[in-house]
Amino acid sequence: MRFTRLDRLVARFRRYRQRRSTRQRLRDLNSHLLKDIGMTRFEAEREARKSFWE
Repeated sequence: MRFTRLDRLVARFRRYRQRRSTRQRLRDLNSHLLKDIGMTRFEAEREARKSFWE
C-alpha cells in the first residue's frame, strides 16, 4: 500500500492530537498516581506544557 501526502498529513495530525490528549491526562493525574508512575508534579506540568509537535 502506498501512502499519499494526505494520508501522511492525516496520520501526523492524529499523532499530534494523541500527544496533546495524553499530556492533558497526565497533567490531570493526582499526586498519588504520579508517584505510582515515577513522576513528580513538576515533571507532569513540564510535559503538559510542551507543544504538540514536541
